[in-house]
Amino acid sequence: MIISGEIVRAARGMLGLQQKEIAELAGVHPKAVARLEMGELAHVSTEVTNKIIRALEDKGLEFTPATVSYGAGVRWRSSAGNPNRTDKANG
Repeated sequence: MIISGEIVRAARGMLGLQQKEIAELAGVHPKAVARLEMGELAHVSTEVTNKIIRALEDKGLEFTPATVSYGAGVRWRSSAGNPNRTDKANG
């Protein structure tokens, strides 16, 4: 699945992290995160992109492919990973 810069930026926003923090989690240079978010895919290798995606997934996010009805996106893998959940039964 191809992940757009906008989706990576949205994922980072869901986590409330800065580009530098995602870069540290992924073990890549912060400029790689910035370039990926700006859509400069020619300047970011597939290996680095995959590291960034894995770092975001390790934080509880899931990337969803585009379908006939919906565009590609990002969501919490489960409500347990969402710090903004409103499930009062769990806390």
